[in-house]
Amino acid sequence: MTRRRTWMTLATLLVGTSAVGETLAPAQVDDAVARIRAVLPPEWHVARVEPATVPFGWSGDPECALVRLEDDSFAYRHEDQEFQYNPFYKLWLLPPAWEGRMEVAVIEPSAPQAVYLGENDELRVLYRSLGSSSWPAGPKMLAETLDLHEFRLTHSPKHSLDIDAMQVLFRRLDGVTGSISRWQQQIYGIAELPELIYLELLTWEDRGAASTSDPTFLGSSAEKETRFLTREVLAAFPKKRGIYLRRVTQAKFSDVLVVNPANLDPNP
Repeated sequence: MTRRRTWMTLATLLVGTSAVGETLAPAQVDDAVARIRAVLPPEWHVARVEPATVPFGWSGDPECALVRLEDDSFAYRHEDQEFQYNPFYKLWLLPPAWEGRMEVAVIEPSAPQAVYLGENDELRVLYRSLGSSSWPAGPKMLAETLDLHEFRLTHSPKHSLDIDAMQVLFRRLDGVTGSISRWQQQIYGIAELPELIYLELLTWEDRGAASTSDPTFLGSSAEKETRFLTREVLAAFPKKRGIYLRRVTQAKFSDVLVVNPANLDPNP
């Protein structure tokens, strides 16, 4: 209960309100699963569908559906940890107003946290896989069959700069802070997506002894910066549904997925 209460408090600080308790209708989940089944390769199948499961490595409202896809025709051996696994994808089907925080993780391909696949008017999807796959085109095809605005993320910073989006944000920051030199150094990447603003922020980890029980906490200064920046990004891009913020330290990262409470209209 402690972690969930901590996140709900932070959500209020970030965006003013949160869509806690919103769920997908069973018919929406059934439709998504039927679409997924239609594009699976012959060896793949829907292994299970489970309700009320928080995306792996995240905190936030647990009201979502986990869909596990698997190919059990053969197994890979993990190179480092010497265990076998069947190729799989886990998809978390979430309400479009779902928001959450990723646990702080080391930046490397084996980082296990779920990442953003895409969203549309009806749902938001995070996914996770592991190592080699017998269906490498899976994320792209799954995004297409679910009609998601795809923006596939790895666990490494993308470091892509959308100049137009950057200028919009810097104009906003300049008007608020009087200087953008600090943000020019810290904003490592930005991209304007159909539904979201994706942003990478160079920050730091300063976890005090009193706060180490929260695995999403980077330190008081970093959290204050996160709250300020998310508010200003939403003000600079008021028609976007929200933000996918990737906070990057020297060796670690932590993602924050925030909704815009002023724009929950599916057709802004």
